[in-house]
Amino acid sequence: MRQKDAKVLERDSILDILSPIRRAPVEILSEILELSCLPENGIFTADFDLIRHAFYSLSSVCVAWRNAAHSTPRIWSKICLSVYMHEMVLLKLGLDMVGIKDWIARSQGLPLDVYLDYF
Repeated sequence: MRQKDAKVLERDSILDILSPIRRAPVEILSEILELSCLPENGIFTADFDLIRHAFYSLSSVCVAWRNAAHSTPRIWSKICLSVYMHEMVLLKLGLDMVGIKDWIARSQGLPLDVYLDYF
């Protein structure tokens, strides 16, 4: 049974290599991330946490997607901070001070839109 499981894993890894999305240019991956993670109307709402979670999920798919995310400054050019968020929630979302500095650095000099949620 172990040998069969090993062969199945080997086959799956080979099929993963052949996946069309792995051959997509980084520009296409960046566009996918932008369309998935930025609000359609450009205005952040209370759903920003859901958007941010989706972004982190997509950037965790594989190394190529993470690299595409980190090299797409537009998705880092907007940030929403909640004035009333508890510190533990901020840490859970990766928005401690180091996380905020990294977020801003990845915007690579694009104008930064900062939204403050105080409700």
